[in-house]
Amino acid sequence: MTIALKQNSDELVLQDIENIQKLCSTLMKTPHYAKMGEVGVFAILQKARSVGMNPLEALNGGMYFVQGKVEMQGQAMLALIRSKGHSVSMDPKSTQTHVRMFGRRADNGDTWTAEFSIEDAKRQGIYRNQWEKMPKVMCMWRCVSQLGRFLFSDILK
Repeated sequence: MTIALKQNSDELVLQDIENIQKLCSTLMKTPHYAKMGEVGVFAILQKARSVGMNPLEALNGGMYFVQGKVEMQGQAMLALIRSKGHSVSMDPKSTQTHVRMFGRRADNGDTWTAEFSIEDAKRQGIYRNQWEKMPKVMCMWRCVSQLGRFLFSDILK
């Protein structure tokens, strides 16, 4: 009986992969998704599925495929974190050039603090374009990313 269940499970996985590949082929007919490439779209769909994210939300800006890897936008991270009942908030003492944010898990009360500044961005060589236009917002998204990776890694996988 265990062998039969395993075989059925494997068949469902293969069938699911085939369905996603068909969806990718269909999406390649539009210029927007064609730019991502079939492999990129497939990877994003699989990642979205693994974290319980709507596939179209993931494809339309929530996730991106770069250098063979799927990455998640800060907005998508924050939405997933909050959808699970956890909290992320900004320190009211944050400034335009230095942001501190706090995360708190709803399930066990663990907390984490993340900070990011314009000086950090300059040191990392990423200070340009949007950083000059919206420094506080950019620092905020870097903090969300840190919190996501350290405190909510089980959600973001």
